[in-house]
Amino acid sequence: MAGGAELTPATTVGDSGAYSPAYLQSAYNAPSATAGSGQTVAVVDPFDSTTLSSDLAGYRSHYGLPPCTTASGCFRKVDQGGGTSYPAADASWAQEISLDLDMVSALCPHCNILLVEANSTAVSDVGTAVNTAVALGANVVSNSYSAAEYPTEMSDSAAFYHHPGVAIVAASGDVGYGAAFPAISSDAVAVGGTTLNQSSNGGSRNATETAWSGGGSGCSSYVAKPSWQHDSSCAARIGVDVSAVADPNTGVWVYTGGQWAIYGGTSAAAPIVAAMYALAGNAVTAGAQPASYPYLHHGSLNDVVSGSNGSCSVAYFCTAGPGYDGPTGLGTPNTAAAFQSGVAPGVTVVAAAGSVTTQAVMSSLAANSCGGATAPFYNIPADFTLAGSRASRCRGRATAAARRTLYGAPTHSDRGRQHHRPRASRRSARWRGRSTSGRRTTPPARVPMPTPVIRPRRRGRAPTRDA
Repeated sequence: MAGGAELTPATTVGDSGAYSPAYLQSAYNAPSATAGSGQTVAVVDPFDSTTLSSDLAGYRSHYGLPPCTTASGCFRKVDQGGGTSYPAADASWAQEISLDLDMVSALCPHCNILLVEANSTAVSDVGTAVNTAVALGANVVSNSYSAAEYPTEMSDSAAFYHHPGVAIVAASGDVGYGAAFPAISSDAVAVGGTTLNQSSNGGSRNATETAWSGGGSGCSSYVAKPSWQHDSSCAARIGVDVSAVADPNTGVWVYTGGQWAIYGGTSAAAPIVAAMYALAGNAVTAGAQPASYPYLHHGSLNDVVSGSNGSCSVAYFCTAGPGYDGPTGLGTPNTAAAFQSGVAPGVTVVAAAGSVTTQAVMSSLAANSCGGATAPFYNIPADFTLAGSRASRCRGRATAAARRTLYGAPTHSDRGRQHHRPRASRRSARWRGRSTSGRRTTPPARVPMPTPVIRPRRRGRAPTRDA
C-alpha cells in the first residue's frame, strides 16, 4: 500500500470519495457477473489478521456480493506450509490483507479465494507461500509486495515464482521509478499504477487514466529480455506489463478492522489484475507464460498516454505515451480478453491431415525469427503448419534455445544493459510500500459507522531478505 503525505481524496470520486466494486467493474468492463466460477485466486501476504473473516463478510455484504466463507468452500486460509499454524497477527499487514481480499472480491465475486499467510516478510517465507498456493490449486496468485532488485533474484525467481501456466501477479512498488522484484521477474506479471477517473457505475467505462506518480517501472539489471517483449531501448526485462488504479487520491474502499478506509498503491492494482486473469478463465497449461498474454491481445487494453513516475534516461521508461511504456505497460484492462492465452497476431496454427489432437502452442510476437535464442515457437508438433509470414521457416520448430528463452533462466549474454540502483547492502533487499495507503475517512454513505479515526500515513516496515 502506498505511503507518503496525507491523502486528500476528492469527494467526487466514486462512492463518496473512493471506488466501490460497481465503479471498478465499470471502469474495466469486467465480466464480473458472469465469469470466474471455478477459478481460485490466491493472495499471499505475511502475518495474520484477526478480523479478516468479518471484514471480508462486511465488504461483500455491503456491496451485495455473494458470501465467500470457509463453510461454503469459497474462502480458505492456510499458513505458508498449507496448514493451520497461522503466523502472528500484524495490524499493518492486516490492512493489506483486507485490501487484497476486497479487490479480488470486487472484480471477481464468483472466484474462490485462497489466503496463504507467510511467517514473515523474508523472501523464503513469502516465496514458500507462493509455492503452497500453486500446490493447492490456485489458477492465479496475487503478490502485493516488492523489493529493490538484487543480484541473486533470478535464483529466488526460479525457486518460488516459476510456475508455468499459473498467473503470478506482482505489484511494481509505490515509490516511483525503479524496477522491483518479484514484479520484474519474467515469471511474473508486473502491475503498475494509474490515476483513475471513472464517473459512473452503470457497467460501462467512461474513464480517463494517467500514470500514477508512485508506481514502479524500470529496465532490469539482472533479468533477460523475454521473447514476448519488444520495446526499443531496454535490452533486458522491462516492467511493467499492465496496470490498474493505484493512486490513493482516486483510491478504493476497503473494510478492515471493522472500519471503512480508502487505500491505494499497486497493492490495489495487483489483485485487480489478478482477478481479471481469473475472469478470463486462466487455465493452468504446461509451459504457458501468462505474462505474455497481454502482449498477444494488447487491443483489449486501455492505452494510457500521459503521466510520469519520475526521471529516467529513456523517456518511455518513466513516462506514459502511446503504445508500450514503463509506468503503465500496455495499459489497463478493457474486458478480460487481454488476459486469455493465445497465439501471436499474424500466425495461425493449422493441423495437418490425420493429425491427432492439437497440442498447446505458445509463441511470442510474429515479428521474431525462428531458431536461435529468440525463437518464438514452443512445443509445436511436427505435423503442424504455421501459416503466416514465417511459414516457410517455422514449420514444427521448437529448439532447446527457444524453450530456454521462453521459460527458462536467462544467460549472462542476454542481460543487456545494466540499470543497477545503489542499495545499502547486497544482503538486504527490502520489501517496499507495505505501509497503510491512506487515512481513515468517512465510510460509504449507506453504512452507519463509528466516528472515523484519522490514521497517520506510515512508510512501511523494512524487513530484510534472507541471506
